[in-house]
Amino acid sequence: MTMELPHLISWLQQLCNKGVTLNQILTSLQKDLLDAAAAGMKSGMILLCAMLL
Repeated sequence: MTMELPHLISWLQQLCNKGVTLNQILTSLQKDLLDAAAAGMKSGMILLCAMLL
């Protein structure tokens, strides 16, 4: 499969943007998981937190 240079550049930019978006989602999910684990430990749900981590 061959691509014209402008099409290839556009494709690479879209791929990079998707990577940035996925990184932001992962960061948010990690924060949510840490918050949930902290809340669980605070309320005594240590076993559940250990299973999540």
